[in-house]
Amino acid sequence: MIHVITYRNETSKTLLPYLHTLYAEENNISVGKLITSIENDTFVGWTSVMKDDNDLISCAAAEVSPHYTDDVSLRFCRYYKMKSKRKIRYNVYPYFKTFITICRQHGFKVFYLSVHDERVIKDTSNSRIRRMYNGYIDDISMDDFVLRDDIMLATSPGCVQQIYAYIVEPGYVWNPRSDYIISTP
Repeated sequence: MIHVITYRNETSKTLLPYLHTLYAEENNISVGKLITSIENDTFVGWTSVMKDDNDLISCAAAEVSPHYTDDVSLRFCRYYKMKSKRKIRYNVYPYFKTFITICRQHGFKVFYLSVHDERVIKDTSNSRIRRMYNGYIDDISMDDFVLRDDIMLATSPGCVQQIYAYIVEPGYVWNPRSDYIISTP
């Protein structure tokens, strides 16, 4: 049976053994950064792992957005699957359901993910992102994640990210401010 286990801020340390397992297999710099930020108590958000009984499948995190000056957005970040699980059909929807519920409980108005894959950025129809995260969460589909073609982030040299936003509070208009926002190509 699939389980998603989620912890907030300093209690995320409970998940460190799983994250170390994933890091050992992946040797991924971003997973290493997540581990370091949790160990140093600098991570502000929620960390989750997905397990099938006792078998680790993946991890994900949602953080209070470090890129915007608002406090209304929660950013989905650092989603990684174990190499041995990549061919099996596990997707991110259990995480989306968990994090959107957290948004509703904690007053976040926007849940978003950023993508820096050029193939996804050039696909303004959203079809590629829908294929990447295929599925539904109750009443939420990928069609509810809107490509914000007016917002692109440049968080580090050579890394331009497109934003897909889900408005948690109906009718809310999100106009983020940030030094990282650049003009759209």
